[in-house]
Amino acid sequence: MPITRSLLRDVEPGSAYYVFMHAAWRKKRGKKKPSMNYGGITNPEVALGVAANLFVKLVSIDHITDRGEDMLSGGMTYGDVQGKDLAAMVRYIVEESRDPKVVFASLTGMIDIPYAAIDEIAFTTGAEYLKEYMASLSAAPPEKGRYARKLLAAARKGTTEEMLLELYRARGGLVTQTNMIVNVIVRDRYDNVISL
Repeated sequence: MPITRSLLRDVEPGSAYYVFMHAAWRKKRGKKKPSMNYGGITNPEVALGVAANLFVKLVSIDHITDRGEDMLSGGMTYGDVQGKDLAAMVRYIVEESRDPKVVFASLTGMIDIPYAAIDEIAFTTGAEYLKEYMASLSAAPPEKGRYARKLLAAARKGTTEEMLLELYRARGGLVTQTNMIVNVIVRDRYDNVISL
């Protein structure tokens, strides 16, 4: 599919996907170097590297979520799956949820997870997570080297809630449609613990 300016309009500006697509669009137009910042990183080449790495991880997570959707639409339940398949189904339910109160009901209703198999469901808002993240950055020991200090300073001033949630999701974390971070710990039918 050719990359056009109109395709870029459909992507959320500032996201890893946007930075990645913008660089591809520039390359198609004959421009050799990327020109966008990302996550407070002002060097466009470094920003593109970070965004591209994040983008690849997000595509992988989306594939897992799609697999969970396929299993649920195929009528599979808790008794039919284990391990990674159960994790994919839980991921799909959480990421498609708009209301945190619905998550527990969906896990027990759609997948038929017994109440005893759900060890924990915890919710945190994106704003609370950003506040904790910024506090951890300020408590971090001073980094060695000028470049490391620059990256840390950029992270302190350029990190937004959306970027942090994107990073959290790329690392395998669960984020709802309303930007709530969800931690889920369940056990499959063989008593294997699945922590998302």
